[in-house]
Amino acid sequence: MQPAERGGLARREGHGRRSAEFERRSVLYARFDAQLGDHTRFFAAAALINAVFAKLFVWPGTRSARSFYFLNEVGAALEIDNLAYARKIHRRQQDEALDHALVCAEQGRLQGYVSAQQARRPQQWETIRSELNGLLNDRFAASLFSRWCESSRRLSQVLREVRGPSRLQLDFANESHRILIGLKLIENVRATGDVPRSLSVDAPRRCRPTAPVVAA
Repeated sequence: MQPAERGGLARREGHGRRSAEFERRSVLYARFDAQLGDHTRFFAAAALINAVFAKLFVWPGTRSARSFYFLNEVGAALEIDNLAYARKIHRRQQDEALDHALVCAEQGRLQGYVSAQQARRPQQWETIRSELNGLLNDRFAASLFSRWCESSRRLSQVLREVRGPSRLQLDFANESHRILIGLKLIENVRATGDVPRSLSVDAPRRCRPTAPVVAA
């Protein structure tokens, strides 16, 4: 194998490892949705978003390592929160306001990471922000995924609806924009009735949420 071929293989393997955590979270949230969908479709929306990220970061050149590390760090923290939410939801009665409450709680937590990144590494943050805004506003390579990936097609549709006729420019740094996206995505899931088939094929219909493991 030539050095260039070895380098290309290493890059593909690296991108595959990048996508693995997003794919794992997508399957986890699809399982939670299978159990808790009568209470909330929040986990279905989370499964769909992570499925899109899993596809996004497996392709070289679509997004930088900085965006990956930021989203993966945030995703790990939100996973701990979501595991705790799942345990509590399992014991409570149905509540129509739960979707809204979970989206707002998640985006409030994420805003803390956004503010910290802005303060600590402003130049790096602007690169990350620009890339993520490209995804939210259907620019650059991200728009190509809507042609063949079911999860991305649905996300692209939701983002078009949020942008609306006025073509609102969505900003990842804007908490209210992310809340709008989250609620609209849940609305889409409720209207279509399920998460994408590719996410739920290996998910058992009943799965008791596990307790989060927090490092000492």
